[in-house]
Amino acid sequence: MSAVLGLMGKKKEDSKGVWHRVCLNTIVRKKQHLASERLRILPMGSKVFVVEQQDRRVRIEQPIAGWCSLRSSNGDTILTPLDDSDSPPTKTAPLAGEIRQAKSDAQNKATEFTNQEAKLMEQRSKMTKGHKDLEEITQEIDETRKKLLAAREERQSLENLKNTKSSSLDLLKTQQETNSNTLGGLEQQLQELTKKLQSTNNDVASIDEQLAKAEEEKRKAAAELERYSLLASAAQEETQQITKQMKDIFFESKDSKPSGKLKDADVVMMKDGVGLVVVRYYGKIDGEEWVGVEFSDALGDTDGEFKGKRYFQVQPKYGKFFLFEKVKKKILAEDLLKKLHNAVVLSTAEKSKVE
Repeated sequence: MSAVLGLMGKKKEDSKGVWHRVCLNTIVRKKQHLASERLRILPMGSKVFVVEQQDRRVRIEQPIAGWCSLRSSNGDTILTPLDDSDSPPTKTAPLAGEIRQAKSDAQNKATEFTNQEAKLMEQRSKMTKGHKDLEEITQEIDETRKKLLAAREERQSLENLKNTKSSSLDLLKTQQETNSNTLGGLEQQLQELTKKLQSTNNDVASIDEQLAKAEEEKRKAAAELERYSLLASAAQEETQQITKQMKDIFFESKDSKPSGKLKDADVVMMKDGVGLVVVRYYGKIDGEEWVGVEFSDALGDTDGEFKGKRYFQVQPKYGKFFLFEKVKKKILAEDLLKKLHNAVVLSTAEKSKVE
């Protein structure tokens, strides 16, 4: 595919804006303010083209024109820029590799902090064993931290519900107020327990502080791992879909030979995995039908010369000659454009599904 497009003309680069990957499901609204009309929900793993930023809100032009958030109100990343700002929505292979690497890194980080947490828990347990007061305080601290984590997760869920308007705003407001009160109470309780532990045994308190940091880092690493796992799945699905579309475009015909004669600049599909090439010569050489072709990269063995005679001129190693029987099918320009258009429409429709 790229071989043909590279020879038919370069893609016009975007003069303004940056492609971003959607890390969390986000709402696209008609205008900048959050109360504006909702246009669409973009799923995690899709891509958007950002052209303007106002604080944490950004204006996008693709796949739909509107406004969405770069990050949530509590700082969670919603959009992250792609490494190549001119990457079109179908450029997935390099990105998929980067996502797999990021997922692996997140997995290693999560494992590291899990092991660190286990060691600190064991160390703290040894230090408090036989000391009833320390055992009770540390146990209460652990229970309070679990409740606090659950309350914070509930807060995020309520924030997501508020953004999607999937529930009564009045009910959500009440739930958020209750959650806020619960969070405040748990945070105050944890502070008091920590001070109590420090006054009882400062060494145990120091280990407990390290344990709290390890637990928080483990939680962040687990969240990051989940995010990249979902992104990896989305990238894989997108790659599979594009592969299917390309097969539909170029391999749907069962004809083994092209109809009619070939001419310069025709696009043909070759057999044996060679792929798409551009015809530069077609005719008989030493009584046999030969096709001289041009690749988009240095994949050949000639610059257009064959058996001591020149038939066309290309860059060194960009040309190659094949017997005519190696041509699988001819790609007609009108069919190519029509099927490419259908593939783009299909891809856009698939990506624009709402929750």
